[in-house]
Amino acid sequence: MQVRKVYNLFGCVFTLWLWESIGSNGERGSSSEAGGGAAYGCSPRQCACWWFSLGIICGAIRRLGVNKPRRSGVSRPRSRPPVFTIFPLFFPGNLSFTYRSLAPSASVQTRSAVIARAKAADAVAVPVKKLSDGSSAGSESIAFKIAGPEVVHRYAVTVRQNLRAGTASTLTRSEVRGGGKKPYQQKGSGNARRGSTTSPLMVGGGIIFGPKPRDWSIDMNKKERRVAMATALQSAAGDAMVVVDDLASWGQMKTKALVESLEKVGANPMEETVYVIAGAKNEALHKSGRNVAKLTVGTVDNINILDVLKAQKIVVDKAALVVLNERYA
Repeated sequence: MQVRKVYNLFGCVFTLWLWESIGSNGERGSSSEAGGGAAYGCSPRQCACWWFSLGIICGAIRRLGVNKPRRSGVSRPRSRPPVFTIFPLFFPGNLSFTYRSLAPSASVQTRSAVIARAKAADAVAVPVKKLSDGSSAGSESIAFKIAGPEVVHRYAVTVRQNLRAGTASTLTRSEVRGGGKKPYQQKGSGNARRGSTTSPLMVGGGIIFGPKPRDWSIDMNKKERRVAMATALQSAAGDAMVVVDDLASWGQMKTKALVESLEKVGANPMEETVYVIAGAKNEALHKSGRNVAKLTVGTVDNINILDVLKAQKIVVDKAALVVLNERYA
C-alpha cells in the first residue's frame, strides 16, 4: 500500500512538471517578469508549480506517517535503514523527511522469535526419595529448554481465559416481556414522560450495553505452550520439587496414609499447596488425595500450568520425570 502511494505521489509531481514545462512557452529563467520567483531564476508560474508540488509531497509524507510524533515521545527503533530520504530544496537548514521503513520494527517480538531464543537451562539437581519411608534414593538432574517469563504469563492467561463459559446474558428493552402499554398519561401526572415499562431507566426494564453470550477462548502455539510449561517446571526445580520412585505402586485408598507419606518426603498438604504428578492414571492415588483442599493429583499427560505456578511443593513420580525430560529437554 505504501509503495503504491509513493508511485501516485511521483506521478502527480511528474504531471505538474510536464504541465509547467508546456505552459512556460520557453520563458524559463526569464528575469524580465516581475515576481518573487526571479531570485530563483524561474518565472512566477514555475515557482508556484514547484511550491504546489512540494505541498503535495509533504502532505503525502504526512499521510504515510513520516516522522509522525508519538504520544510516548520516543521514536520507534528501525530494523533497517530507511528506504530513501528527500531533502526539499526550498526549506532552510538541514531539514529532512524520512519515509518509515517497510520492514517490521525490531521492538515487535514475533512468536517464532520467542521460540528461537529459548535455550537450555543449567542443570538442577532434584532429590529422589522413597514414598514409603522418606529415605533418600539419590538425585536426578533437570535441564529444560526455557524462555522468558512473558511466555509463561501468556500461557497462564490463555488457560484462564479459555475457562470462561461466556454464558452471561442480559435482556435489552426489546427483549423484556411487556412494555406495550403506556405506563401513564403524557401530561398532568407531574412525572417524567414514559412510553414503555421496558425502558432502561425504569426498574425491571432492559439493560443498556449488557453482556451477551460470546466466545472468550484464545489460541496459543503448541511450541510456545511447551516452552512455557518447561520454564515453569524448571523454575520450581530445586527446593520446591521432589522426585519419588515408588509413587506408581500406591494402591490403598486412604487419605490419612497418603498425607503421612507425603509429609515424609517433605511435602505437607495440610499446610502448603502440593501438586502430585504421577506417571500414569492411578485411581487409588486420585481418590486418596481428592478430599484434601491443598492437594492436587494429576498425571504427566494433563499437567496444568496454573497448578504448577500455584504449588509450593511439586512431587513428581520417577516415571513421570523420564517423560518430562523427553518432552521438554
